[in-house]
Amino acid sequence: MAAVSISDLTSDYLFHARMLYPASAESQKLWLSDQYLAEADDRSGAEVTNLSYVGSSHAAQFRASNPEERRNALRKAIEEVEATIAGSVASQFAKPFGFRPGGAFNILG
Repeated sequence: MAAVSISDLTSDYLFHARMLYPASAESQKLWLSDQYLAEADDRSGAEVTNLSYVGSSHAAQFRASNPEERRNALRKAIEEVEATIAGSVASQFAKPFGFRPGGAFNILG
């Protein structure tokens, strides 16, 4: 399997979150957090590669990433969404640069 790029995996998670919740960064963060917690709960590091049932079987090809890489990508995606949220909040309170004197303002006296 080819090595996974954490930045590509992060971008994929961010894209998925935007597709699910295009208008809400808070909802994107919640979904990403749920994905992170699901990955963090799996401490075994094992991946299912083959399941067999009576009369049927299944095999799957997995993405070339391990649980640690997925957690790192999800953590970075959550941090990016948090930065977006923080930037949106900060911009609401931004003041325009400069000042506008009111009334009779005469610098020369």
